[in-house]
Amino acid sequence: MLALLVFFTGCQKVKKENEALKAKVDSLQMKNDSLLSLSKERKVSIENYEQTLAEIDKNLADINANQSMVAELEGDLNETNNKEVAETINARIANMRQLMENSRNKIMQLDRSLSQLRKQSGAKSEQILALEQKLEEASQNLIEKQDELTEMTTSLQAQLEELGQKLDRQTSIAEELRNNLNRAYYFIGEADELKEKEIVSKEGGFIGLGKVKVINANASDKLFTKAEKDKLSTLELNSDEAVLITNHPQGSYEFVKDGDKVTRFNITNPAEFWKDSNYIVIEIDN
Repeated sequence: MLALLVFFTGCQKVKKENEALKAKVDSLQMKNDSLLSLSKERKVSIENYEQTLAEIDKNLADINANQSMVAELEGDLNETNNKEVAETINARIANMRQLMENSRNKIMQLDRSLSQLRKQSGAKSEQILALEQKLEEASQNLIEKQDELTEMTTSLQAQLEELGQKLDRQTSIAEELRNNLNRAYYFIGEADELKEKEIVSKEGGFIGLGKVKVINANASDKLFTKAEKDKLSTLELNSDEAVLITNHPQGSYEFVKDGDKVTRFNITNPAEFWKDSNYIVIEIDN
């Protein structure tokens, strides 16, 4: 009787956990539908941008917690072939997928709002560039979680299907994020043109002396030529002089000269070159 009581109590606990997980999944589905249905861009600020990034970080932490629990439950599944354990695993996988979809939607919204944020935030260029870097890190983390989830479900699929549990629909969130991470922008122009189009500004120095040119984070992406990082290796210059304005690690690029002319710009180490910026701005002098 005692054994039966313990078993019954355990079943009730698993049942309640499954119901709670399903409620979370349904709630996340509603939030995801709501995010997708937003047709107008919300007014954004640095503060709510940071808040949304914090929400994405929390989603990633919840995904990690679900991963750990599924790993524990997988051992129970191997030992017991319990259908309720299988149901719990499936519910947690569904929860992870909804958390990933929620994070993806938020990342895409933040990505679309970047240009608006630049215009609203005036001279806070460095702060906006830092937020953009955090958004890229969140995208990369989410892509890694997608790959881990795919590997996890592949290993569990046969066992769960044997117990009558169909895995939740596979939702790929990685492709769009990978495309975003692969975006690059470049602009080649003379000093007057860079100044006129407000692509660069001057920072640093003492009482206006010794200031250096840096890319203006408020410059519109429409001014730049869009490219893909994995396909961009050379830019033709054919100028008397050329200077790289954007910040990229030394040794990851080179200027090639032919006589007195700077003929082209080569990216020699793409992984290093794109670490700090998605933009290339080169000032030429003809």
